[in-house]
Amino acid sequence: MVTALGIDVGSTSTKAVLACVEGVEVGELAVASRPTPDQVTELLATVVAVVAEVLGRGAVPDVVGVASMAETGAALDADARPLTPLLRWDGHRAGAQAEGLARTLGREELFARTGVRPAAKVPLATLAWL
Repeated sequence: MVTALGIDVGSTSTKAVLACVEGVEVGELAVASRPTPDQVTELLATVVAVVAEVLGRGAVPDVVGVASMAETGAALDADARPLTPLLRWDGHRAGAQAEGLARTLGREELFARTGVRPAAKVPLATLAWL
C-alpha cells in the first residue's frame, strides 16, 4: 500500500487529499479545502494549512503530486519577497502586448517558431505585459 498526498492549487480553491493506493484501489483518508487567496504569502500559508490538516497526526506520504493554476505567478524582488499579487494568466491583461508581438514579429512567423498563436493568455504576451 502507498500513501499519496495530492495538492491542487486552483484558481478558486486550494485542496489537499491524503489517499491510500493499493493496486487499482484508492481510498480517501482525509480531504481539506480553502479558498485560494490572491496574495503570495497567503497562498503559501493556505497550502501549508490544507496539507497540515490532511496529514493530521503525523502521517507521512510515500508520494506527493501537485497541480496548479497554469502559469500563474508573482514578481519577486532580489530577496524572493513578492512585489505583486498573484498574476493569473487569464487573458485579460496582455491583449495589447499580444497584438504588438504579432505586428512586430509576424503572426505566422511567431506561430511557426513557437507553436503558439499570439493571444493575450500566452506566457510571452503576459511576460511582455509585466
